[in-house]
Amino acid sequence: MHGSAFAAFAMFARDAVEFSGPLQAWQSSPEKRRYFCPTCGSVAYMEEVGNDEVDIPLGAFDQPGLYEPTYELWCCHKEPWLPQHVRTEYEGDRIG
Repeated sequence: MHGSAFAAFAMFARDAVEFSGPLQAWQSSPEKRRYFCPTCGSVAYMEEVGNDEVDIPLGAFDQPGLYEPTYELWCCHKEPWLPQHVRTEYEGDRIG
């Protein structure tokens, strides 16, 4: 959860990512879990039960500009002042 107008994530296959250090999970819904640092509260990644992807916030990477978003989700809640149709837009989630 955050108070920003949007969040940007890089999606990876779960078996392609390795995390180190202590993490704590929060089950944000029956299907979704968010993992975070128990010391500072920074989001490490998110995952959905039954999905083999993990979502890592772009701000977690040391080098800016590594990944550029290719689509936008939940555009039904998009702020009117954000540019429209810059990339593929989904009214809700891209799956289902």
